[in-house]
Amino acid sequence: MIALPVFLALALSGLDASSENEALNCDIGPIEREYGGNPWNVFGCSDGASIVLVSTPESTAHPFYFIFSMADGSYRLTGEGNADQNATRATYDDLTALTVADILELIEATREGSISSPHASN
Repeated sequence: MIALPVFLALALSGLDASSENEALNCDIGPIEREYGGNPWNVFGCSDGASIVLVSTPESTAHPFYFIFSMADGSYRLTGEGNADQNATRATYDDLTALTVADILELIEATREGSISSPHASN
């Protein structure tokens, strides 16, 4: 688990974290949530606006990660990995149904380290 934040920082370094192009670190949390019928670890990022969802090893969506990042005033969802496409498609469908309020709630939960509601409400 120690290498995960380093990996995330490297994987996300290409994202434009700010106008100054600062490195984006996503090591806040994780909290556990379920999307697409699979467990995901959700990490908050140093910009206070992005989150990363990393599939857990026991997930049929492993290995894969999704990133919600702010672009031009709205959230953009991207993902990458070599997991089963049906599992990642189910997760993608759940994630695209999230509202901005849902994403902001996840960001806040990562800051609090809350795992009180480990499953998606969708």
